[in-house]
Amino acid sequence: MTDKPIKLLLVEDEHDFRETCARWMQRKGHNVTAVASGAEALGLCEQELFEVAVFDMNMPGMSGMELLQRVQQAKIEMEVIILTGQGTIESAVSAMKLGACDYLTKPCALGDLEHHCQLARDLGSLRKENRQLKAVISRDRPRVPLIGNSPAMSEVTRMIEKIGPTDKPVLLQGESGTGKEVIARSIQQCSRLRDQPFVTINCAALPEQLVESELFGHTKGSFTGATADKPGLFEIADGGTLFIDEVGELPLSLQPKLLRVLEDGSMRRIGSHKERVVNVRIIAATNRDLS
Repeated sequence: MTDKPIKLLLVEDEHDFRETCARWMQRKGHNVTAVASGAEALGLCEQELFEVAVFDMNMPGMSGMELLQRVQQAKIEMEVIILTGQGTIESAVSAMKLGACDYLTKPCALGDLEHHCQLARDLGSLRKENRQLKAVISRDRPRVPLIGNSPAMSEVTRMIEKIGPTDKPVLLQGESGTGKEVIARSIQQCSRLRDQPFVTINCAALPEQLVESELFGHTKGSFTGATADKPGLFEIADGGTLFIDEVGELPLSLQPKLLRVLEDGSMRRIGSHKERVVNVRIIAATNRDLS
């Protein structure tokens, strides 16, 4: 709890009690504005910022409860403490449900008043810091680039936001034309890899004998036409994401090699005995049931 001065608004219709509380808090070094009615308090809140306000529950004209509601409706940011008599504690609890942070019963010790105001001020500071942190997180968090607000699309967006930051391998299943690559790119945009390479391959669009060379690369002379060393897409995507479309068309002979990459990131180019290690997130898609 900090000891710096509190900017306090005191709203109390009983003159003597109001003046006593105000003088005490001022002697303690706090900046106090004391008024007798809710209408005066609302007018001041439109002109000044207060850290803490103390409202008497029972005031003629506008009660402390009504004043609290008006403050909440106007979105005035300050912590409110309710002052209540012994017989109206239940109402004070109701006020806390409406947004008051604390209540005190009258007559209260002046030391208790200061202590509760300090606690309220510190609570307000924590809430403000929390709002600022949430704003930073919201600003920096990547948006899912999908269009649609149906329940189904909302669920897809929720899942993307959940799995995106994990960097785990993902399998997308769905009929052709349903936008699996769009989903894959959205997952990457929600991950820490969003600024890294996003490399794609469609296994159904390549002859079976070329898929291995495209994925894993080859060395010069490893087969007819291999006139130079060539890195595969796993190496090109190193540090980023590799999207393997129509993974169900991947030749069975390549599945053990793909499994090794998934397990520990290790791979070899065709014709090479050199083990290479890549750090690639794999997102695969298929229109088939692979179970």
